[in-house]
Amino acid sequence: MLHGAERNASAYLDQWARVADLYQLVVVAPTFDKENFKGSDRYNLGNVWNEKEERFIPEREWTFSVVEPLFDQFVKALGSRESQYYLSGHSAGAQFVHRFLYFVPNNRAAKVFIANAGWYTLPDMQNDYPFGIKNIPQIKKNINQFFSKPVLLALGEADIDTTSANFQKGEPYSLQGATRFERGKNFFQTVQAAAKAQGASLRWTMISLPGVAHSNAETAKQAGAFFRSVHYPNSTFK
Repeated sequence: MLHGAERNASAYLDQWARVADLYQLVVVAPTFDKENFKGSDRYNLGNVWNEKEERFIPEREWTFSVVEPLFDQFVKALGSRESQYYLSGHSAGAQFVHRFLYFVPNNRAAKVFIANAGWYTLPDMQNDYPFGIKNIPQIKKNINQFFSKPVLLALGEADIDTTSANFQKGEPYSLQGATRFERGKNFFQTVQAAAKAQGASLRWTMISLPGVAHSNAETAKQAGAFFRSVHYPNSTFK
């Protein structure tokens, strides 16, 4: 479970507690603190790009590269036999999660939940990262794995406040929409169009949540249901 820009994993975990109990989930909530993962480049964007040298940095240094070893660590610590995990991100965590899918295509996430991101990296081969994917290593080879992952995109219909310090304003962010809700809808439409153009099988679903604003507590309920729901039989994860 990936937290938001406030880096408040413990608060997110408290909000997940009842969901975890109801759906019998073990929630792993790493903290990407502001001291060691300073700014959105180190967290939301995965620490993949060296701005000064204008190149991608080695994969071992990516923040995205934490997820898979962390899963292995907890499987070992719990004496588990699980071979897959569920992945969930809200707000800045949702930014992290959908970008993780581009950069770590061979991940072991059985299902992925993305909620209320502030803005998105579009599956756009005409623009470079972070707004598009043109220059992402091996992206042409791996993009179909992005489309084929079972993903639920959840958007709060009342997530329309633009006054937050963590909400990115102005161009090019505003080109994706005026609010988080609009940007999420436009992102999903772009994903659909890109998958169709690619001739790829798309296993993404979008839901909008009436009356829900920028709330991890409310969207976590949807995540738990999605992860355990019989209505999404795309995964072999038990």
